[in-house]
Amino acid sequence: WTLKIEPDGAMLATGALAIEHQGQLGLVMDTPPGMKLLACEVAGKAVAPVDLGAGVVQVTLPPQAASSRVTCAFTGHTGPLDPVEGTVCLALPKVPLFMHTLVWQLDLPAGYQAETHGNLTRQQPASGAPPARITLRKNLCRDERPEIQLFYQRSDLKS
Repeated sequence: WTLKIEPDGAMLATGALAIEHQGQLGLVMDTPPGMKLLACEVAGKAVAPVDLGAGVVQVTLPPQAASSRVTCAFTGHTGPLDPVEGTVCLALPKVPLFMHTLVWQLDLPAGYQAETHGNLTRQQPASGAPPARITLRKNLCRDERPEIQLFYQRSDLKS
């Protein structure tokens, strides 16, 4: 997953899931409050998930596939980021399937740095990653919403 947040609080979350399954499967995604589905694809083809209400959508995976690649994008909005420092809670869609590994890259606006607290572990930044990127990881999880509390501050302000 990647979540980009702008100074005005606008957010774009994009995800790619590799799902192993036998037969047809209805993948249910419970979106975080304030997030709305923008686009969804299964095996590179656009699909229209079924809206189950209350922010829950279901994508049908084909019966003939042993594995499927699902990509989706969600948009949302939180309050504007404080120009100096602040706190914001961020989350990704919850799925009821077992996940070996979930990787979440959080792209903050340029000039921001942050600490996180939540149900994911912070990873060392990849070589060449933007300085405002935070990479988080969670191993061996099922039916959990990935969520963090982000404590951010501007790194480019002089004291």
